[in-house]
Amino acid sequence: MAGWLNTRRGSKRITPKDDLEYVIAQEVIDFTVGVLREYGDRRPPAEGVVYWAGRRRGNQWYICAAVAPVVEASRYGFQTGYGTNGRFVSFLCDNDLQYVSQVHSHPSVWVDHSVVDDQETAFRTEGLVSIVVPSFGRNGIFPMKQCGVHVFLKGRFKRLTNKYVVRRFRLEESPYPIMLKDFRNE
Repeated sequence: MAGWLNTRRGSKRITPKDDLEYVIAQEVIDFTVGVLREYGDRRPPAEGVVYWAGRRRGNQWYICAAVAPVVEASRYGFQTGYGTNGRFVSFLCDNDLQYVSQVHSHPSVWVDHSVVDDQETAFRTEGLVSIVVPSFGRNGIFPMKQCGVHVFLKGRFKRLTNKYVVRRFRLEESPYPIMLKDFRNE
């Protein structure tokens, strides 16, 4: 269950000493924002989540795939299950993709990770990016510095500095085919 009721304050932001860049296709952004807004427009509104995947070439991650998993969602959190996560892993394998990021929404402008976000994020693996989008995605994702962008390093999520995010995350056409999947409607 990811959510922000159990919050932690004052986490230090980091600027990793790496040369990674994240190139995101506009179609992935549009799909993601649509899913997050759909959850936010429910009555009562709820947090939403989308998984991003792509391919790495050198120091660049090309994010060319987005998947909306089946979730149990509420205003302050969501929970995915083994079935939908298993389907996501199969999707990755079938399409020669790697999991790059989870993108989920919060109901307000607070975009840090909660304790629950830290403990319950699916697939906590070294280097996983977790993007928290404010206000149920109503204002979109870009400029990305409005979001909380976190990375899983040495067993913990750490928030990236806005300077790092602005320099390392950009919109660009993908050299790979775009894949958008909505497991909720299958």
